[in-house]
Amino acid sequence: MDAAKVGPGGGRRRIWTVALVVLLAVVLLAGAFWVRLSIAPVVLPSAFQDRIETRIDRAMTSGDIGIGEMVLALSNGMPALEFRDVTLTTPQGEDRAVFPVLRLWFAQGAMMRGQLRVQRILVAGAGLNLVRGADGQLDLDLAGGGEQASVDLVQTLARLDQMFAAPAFSHLEEVLGDAVEVHLSDAVTDRDLRLHSGQARLTRDNGLLQLEVEGQLDGQRDATVALSLQRDASRGRTQVGLTFETLAARDLAATSPVFAFLDQMHAPIDGSLTADVADDGTLGTVDGWLSFAPGQLRLLGQEPLSFTALRARVTYAPDTHRARFDELVMQADQLSFTGQGHVDISADGQVLTGQANLADIVTSRAA
Repeated sequence: MDAAKVGPGGGRRRIWTVALVVLLAVVLLAGAFWVRLSIAPVVLPSAFQDRIETRIDRAMTSGDIGIGEMVLALSNGMPALEFRDVTLTTPQGEDRAVFPVLRLWFAQGAMMRGQLRVQRILVAGAGLNLVRGADGQLDLDLAGGGEQASVDLVQTLARLDQMFAAPAFSHLEEVLGDAVEVHLSDAVTDRDLRLHSGQARLTRDNGLLQLEVEGQLDGQRDATVALSLQRDASRGRTQVGLTFETLAARDLAATSPVFAFLDQMHAPIDGSLTADVADDGTLGTVDGWLSFAPGQLRLLGQEPLSFTALRARVTYAPDTHRARFDELVMQADQLSFTGQGHVDISADGQVLTGQANLADIVTSRAA
C-alpha cells in the first residue's frame, strides 16, 4: 500500500535528496581537508609514496630518484605535492643533484582527465655550482652533487631539455628556485664567487631553454649578479651570460684569467658579458661591455691614477688570447681619452701585450 502511494514525482524527489546529501558530504569533506591542510601539511602514506616514486623512476631516461618524504600542502592558496630530501643519481649511482624541497603544482585540466601533468615546480634551498676547469671546460653541478658527478654545461642543459620534452612535463611552464646558493669558480685563477639568497627561473619556450639566476654577492663590495644559461637545440647553440651591478673590479678578476688585470683596479663595475659554449663545454668568444664608476688604477711603481669614469666594449677570442676593445673611453683629472685597440693576454692573465689608437687626449698635471 505504501509503495502504491509513491508516484514518479516522489521517486525523483528522493533521488535529488540523496544527490544533495552526497554533494553536501563531499563539500564538507573537502572543506575539512582544506582546513586540515591550512593547519599543517599532510604526510602521504608510505605505500602511496612508493607508487609515486616508482612511476617517476620509470619516466626518467637515466639514473634514479630517492625521496625522503612526500606531503600535501597549501602553497599560495593552492594544494601542492611536496617532495622533501630529494636525491637524483646517475646510472653509476653517484649523486647528481640534491634538493631539500621540491614543490609541484599540477595542471587542473589534465587532472580532470585522470592525468598527472606538472605545471610548475618550486625548488627551495638548492645550490648551483658552475666550475671552469684547468682545461677550460665548464661543468654545471646542480645542488651540490659533487665533483665526481659533475657533467659539462652542454650535457646538463641537454638533459633539462629532454625533461621538458617528456610526456609527464608536457604542461610544465616553469621551474622556480628560491633561496638558491650559487658558486662560480675558476681553476686557473683559483678563486671563486659565491652568491646567496638567489632566485632562479628555468623555462622552455619555442625550443629555447633558458636558466636565469640572480643573487647577492658579499665580496670586495656588495653587488647584484645575474647568471643566464641558454640552449637552442634546433641550432645546436649554447650560450652563457653574466650581468652585474656595482661589482668590485677584483671580484670580476676572479672569474677568469682574461680579467686578471682588473686586480690592479679599485672601482665598482656595471657590465654584461656573453659567450658561446662549444659542445665540449669550453667557452668561445666573449663579448660585452664594462662601465667603471669613479676609482683608481694602481700600476707597480707608479702613483695611483684616479679616474671619474671608464667604459669599454670588449671582445675576447680564446683561440688567439686577444681582447679587442672596439670602444675605450677614460675620463680623469690627469688623463682623458677615447680610443680602440687590442691586448694579447697570457694563459694565466699575468702578462699583457697590446697597442691602442687614442684620440681626444687631454692631460693635466696633478695638483
